[in-house]
Amino acid sequence: MREIETALSAARPAGAGAFRRNADAYVSRLSVLAAEFETAAKTFRRRNIVTFHNVFDYLARDLGLAVVGVIETAPGQEPSAGEIRNLSRTIRGKQVPAVFTEPQYSPKLSEALAREAGVPVRVLDPVATGSPALTAYEDAMRRNLSTLKGALSAR
Repeated sequence: MREIETALSAARPAGAGAFRRNADAYVSRLSVLAAEFETAAKTFRRRNIVTFHNVFDYLARDLGLAVVGVIETAPGQEPSAGEIRNLSRTIRGKQVPAVFTEPQYSPKLSEALAREAGVPVRVLDPVATGSPALTAYEDAMRRNLSTLKGALSAR
């Protein structure tokens, strides 16, 4: 965020004050959001997750979660039946509470895996498609937080 502020201020020095105020406000909002995630993570009773692909690795690390399986290890390459079977065993063995998929992908693979493992499918949004709304990222991440709380806080 600060890099954007710096670049905008260099390109348009007359707006530097406004760019700084806007950046300060946004950094403050993101700090509140990060604190919400940290607080919630302390309540998670389950720590193992399976995701559609590796987009949530940093979030998992920051929340003390372990990504114990990934459905699609290479973009566009569906797993074999054997890989699905092994992932299902991992889910059951490591007591993964849900299969986390993403809204921009077909849910078919995630649903098939979840059925085989006996767990629900939950959607996490990597905010990859973007939105013109000013709070789109924050809104999506709060929905993600709610999803994680529902799946990981229960026994």
